[in-house]
Amino acid sequence: MKMETFYLPEFTRRVAAMVVVFAGTALLAGSLSAQDQAGTAKNKAVTKSIGFTLSTEAKEKDLGLPIYPGAKEYKEEADSDAGLHMALSGGSFGFKLVLLKLESADSVEKIAGFYRKAMSKYGSVLDCSKAGSDSRKNDAGKNESANNDKSNALTCEDDHPEKGGYAYKVGTKQKMHVVAVEPNGKSTLISLVYVESPDEKKNQD
Repeated sequence: MKMETFYLPEFTRRVAAMVVVFAGTALLAGSLSAQDQAGTAKNKAVTKSIGFTLSTEAKEKDLGLPIYPGAKEYKEEADSDAGLHMALSGGSFGFKLVLLKLESADSVEKIAGFYRKAMSKYGSVLDCSKAGSDSRKNDAGKNESANNDKSNALTCEDDHPEKGGYAYKVGTKQKMHVVAVEPNGKSTLISLVYVESPDEKKNQD
């Protein structure tokens, strides 16, 4: 499985990288613990289950955004994957990452408009299309951090598209949708991302 973690905050990238290791370790530890403590009602009561999903199939319902009409899955290399669906749940920890890359013959502007409208159902869409733009301004041109918890509000960070492209974010740092639409010769590339990640501040406490 080979997939680029495009347009993801550094913390999310770290969590994504650790999630597979964490899942394997937790499952092994849980299995050994269950074997060592089998036979006692007390130990059965404290046994916790962990759910783990790892797939190259990214569906509309998991992305929370529509697949652009007529678009086809795009693979950067022959051995790469167009999509990724990774999720881990157990106890107080939960993480979900869904990625999909598509290619379309339609113009960058038409596709960008389609997704900006689709994303608006989740709230004000953050436009990261212009390098050096105020990353905290939403659709209404207001500083979103003035109305929301600064630690939870989305910012563009260094996430800007290639020249002539568009990049949008919506939601919060814990539940975030990201779309990038960029020119690719005579076609247009579409990157769709959905992330549910743990609260960085809480995990540091």
